[in-house]
Amino acid sequence: MGSWPEAVLDKAYRLGRVRAAGETGMAERLFPATCPCTLAQVLDEDFHPGPAEPDVA
Repeated sequence: MGSWPEAVLDKAYRLGRVRAAGETGMAERLFPATCPCTLAQVLDEDFHPGPAEPDVA
């Protein structure tokens, strides 16, 4: 069994999945069944779950 913060993340993700499906009109099954990010990633302010942005200097 995971830690309390992991349990909270799991519960929050499940609720968010249901809400996202309702707000978008998309089927809930189209969203990942479990959070695709780890607790460490969620808590990391520098973590970005999408593709890296190109360097446009």
